[in-house]
Amino acid sequence: MSRSYVSLLLILIFPALSYAGDSDTFRNPCAGISITKPADWLYMGIDQNYQNLKNSKMKDEELKKLSLRMADVPMIVIMKYPEPYKDLNPTFKIDAKPAGQYKGTNPKKILSAMTASMGDFFDGFKIIKGPVDAKIDGMSGAYIRFNTIMKTEDGQSYPSCSEIWVIPRGDHVFMFSANTRQDEKNCKRDEIRKIIDSIKIDR
Repeated sequence: MSRSYVSLLLILIFPALSYAGDSDTFRNPCAGISITKPADWLYMGIDQNYQNLKNSKMKDEELKKLSLRMADVPMIVIMKYPEPYKDLNPTFKIDAKPAGQYKGTNPKKILSAMTASMGDFFDGFKIIKGPVDAKIDGMSGAYIRFNTIMKTEDGQSYPSCSEIWVIPRGDHVFMFSANTRQDEKNCKRDEIRKIIDSIKIDR
């Protein structure tokens, strides 16, 4: 797998560019997608994302540099708590990418390719579920859940749980990702499920 594709996966785990608005519902008419965030969640701006990614600690510093250069591409990120937050802040992100060489590929194979080298970059990497078939707003795709130990440059570490959904749509692929604590101490995965259920995709 190319380093740029690994970098995309890292950006899914360390969320990036977001829309800052007053409405709980975000819609991107070009992509044909909308999401309604919980009323007490917040939109994350690009500056905050960049700082989060910069503060993260990875085994491969060159890959981290690549991730920082690519950190202006995603569509939206929401977070549960205002930053700065002294724990792993639950986040949810939407991204859309050209399908490219993966057009027509089984989405479970896409997720397998994306996560194949994760153990090289993060401690404690372990696949908990998947890849398995999944649907968002009735559209078919795939889902995976895995754990890592998320480390920061100041020596903190957090037991992280990442969930990723991949939904092919023509020449593009929607990627949805959530990052929470493994122990669900500050965010239940049922909360993430409600966010997923709010997503609407144009046909």
